[in-house]
Amino acid sequence: MNKNKSHILSNIASEAFYMYSYIPPAPAVYEKPREPSIFIKFVFLILSVLIVIVTSIIVFTYTWIENIEVYLLSFIAPLLYLQLIWRRDKYEPEPFFYVALAVALGAFSVIPALIVELILDVDTLFSVAIVAPLTEEFFKGIPVFWLARKREFNDSMDGIVYGFASGVGFASLENFSYIVYVYRKAIIPSLLRAFLFSIGHGIYTSITGYAVGRSKEKLNEPTLAYFIGGYIVASLWHALYNGTIVMSFLYTKSVTLTLLPSIAVDFLALTVLLMLIKGALRREENWGYDKGLAPK
Repeated sequence: MNKNKSHILSNIASEAFYMYSYIPPAPAVYEKPREPSIFIKFVFLILSVLIVIVTSIIVFTYTWIENIEVYLLSFIAPLLYLQLIWRRDKYEPEPFFYVALAVALGAFSVIPALIVELILDVDTLFSVAIVAPLTEEFFKGIPVFWLARKREFNDSMDGIVYGFASGVGFASLENFSYIVYVYRKAIIPSLLRAFLFSIGHGIYTSITGYAVGRSKEKLNEPTLAYFIGGYIVASLWHALYNGTIVMSFLYTKSVTLTLLPSIAVDFLALTVLLMLIKGALRREENWGYDKGLAPK
């Protein structure tokens, strides 16, 4: 047992050391994607829109059309946050049509996550704090793991972008659900949900994407071991957020006092994400991305 713990701690220390250090990259780091035709890009975009629409119909029937203004509002902040993260990928930006597909697949992941949560009857405080994060992070992470097999996905920075995209796709539909069915379109909680609390899903799944990207950097392919590692860390952050809300409300019975700790958790998670981005960009510079060697 002690030997296993030492091995885990050694891996964590090694990862922390190499975050800002030069390591010889795997060939995937320089693998150039094939430039798709305009038609293929158009097909990807149409497919992405259709996935979101079909998912919305399956989950909400036609309630989303009847509340189209709320539906559109639910996407504004998540997509704005995605744009800010996407712009950080400055040396080799991910193509719009692939990012759009990641958003759409993240939205689609609401369906299997909802099915599992209904089967497991996720309505107890324990389930909300533990089962929901494990379920949601798994299904949000699957699109990232699939996209990691594409040539456009080269490293951990790409993983952060695609992970964040999948997360905000999920968050956008969840926003609509909370605003319409829980808050009954009450202005203040609806705006808080749409513009403040929607960033968490993106942050958590970007950690999964980061881990998968590290696998491509070091092993030249996305591996299940790295995916599971990232998924566990993402789930822990998500569980900490949900658990903080549950425990704060149980002890304070105050909505305001409940929100403050959850905001602190997301702020800390965002700080960690920004550190991961800084390390990812540093490695890209070490690999010559800033000198024209990025696979564009």
